[in-house]
Amino acid sequence: LYPIPARGTMIIIPSYADLHCHSTCSDGVSTPEELIALAAERGLRGLSITDHDTVAAYPGALDIAERNGMKLLTGVEFSTNFQGVNVHVLGYGFPMPNPLIEEYCQKHISYREDRNAAILELLRKEGMPIELHAEGDTVLGRTHIAIAMVENGYVATTNEAFKRYIGDGRKCFVTLKASPVEKMIQVIRDAGGLAILAHPHLITPPKVADLVMKKDFDGIEGYYASLTPEQEHYWVTKAEDRGLIVTGGSDYHSEELKPKNFLGSSWVGKETFDILYNHFLKKMKEL
Repeated sequence: LYPIPARGTMIIIPSYADLHCHSTCSDGVSTPEELIALAAERGLRGLSITDHDTVAAYPGALDIAERNGMKLLTGVEFSTNFQGVNVHVLGYGFPMPNPLIEEYCQKHISYREDRNAAILELLRKEGMPIELHAEGDTVLGRTHIAIAMVENGYVATTNEAFKRYIGDGRKCFVTLKASPVEKMIQVIRDAGGLAILAHPHLITPPKVADLVMKKDFDGIEGYYASLTPEQEHYWVTKAEDRGLIVTGGSDYHSEELKPKNFLGSSWVGKETFDILYNHFLKKMKEL
């Protein structure tokens, strides 16, 4: 089901669905329509657009996908809090429109706006005044601040912006307020979706990842673009031992900024995708 040797390399081989990518509605560089077209070009049959704290890509993207023969699974990525650590939770298969998901998106967007303002104030004190302007439904975050820092000539690259100023623990870093992970799992469930722990390998310290995995998730993102086969095996085994769904995706934002995370660099097979997609179709019929 998972031809692991090609993961993370720009080699397009038969796969089925990439369940983790971002559009211009959050911090990606491709519009929802461009993502769907790129997925089709790469030979994918299914896709989920998992923007940060927003479902603005839907339902327009659902219509575009249907016209292009692409199966599009509803998705979103929420930042949550567990013991003071930032933990990302993916929600899949909820019906649209969805007032509960949209309510929590708005709540989290307000948290992001407060954090952005605090970061901009710290940068101003460092002699780097910046103005952020959202285009359309875009949810602004640290990536947009980093881009603005480059455009204003304060740093040479977005990577430098994170490493010197706005990355975790740096002088202009501000912790993002977020809902508790347990609350977000329940919200996703109440909204008709499935709650998946996103990229657990990024949770630090590792002992926190072990604890958070014991929460009542429906699945774990065990396949991820930058992981080695051995690393993937560790997380897949953890999920399978608990009888959880094992999902996977590229976490695509920009192939220029993150070349290893190109669309289609990680995926799930048809069997796994169908579990999620059939859940989505069932919930849509219940509307």
